[in-house]
Amino acid sequence: MASEMDEVCGNCGLSLGSHCASSYYSEQYKMHISRNQCPGNQGRMNWDKGPGTVFKSTGKYKLVDYNTPAGGN
Repeated sequence: MASEMDEVCGNCGLSLGSHCASSYYSEQYKMHISRNQCPGNQGRMNWDKGPGTVFKSTGKYKLVDYNTPAGGN
């Protein structure tokens, strides 16, 4: 049974569960990180390079392996 957290993002190709759970100000990046923003680091989006994208619903569900790089970013 598919979990809501396993829905695939149309922007980065990773699951909803891999996105930022809440919005906050990052002292490291000196910027606001918004809720549901696509992940940063480890071959994914680099938050210090710009505002990035937020989760885009696709209605598709699958298990995405840990350390899978984001696509399309």
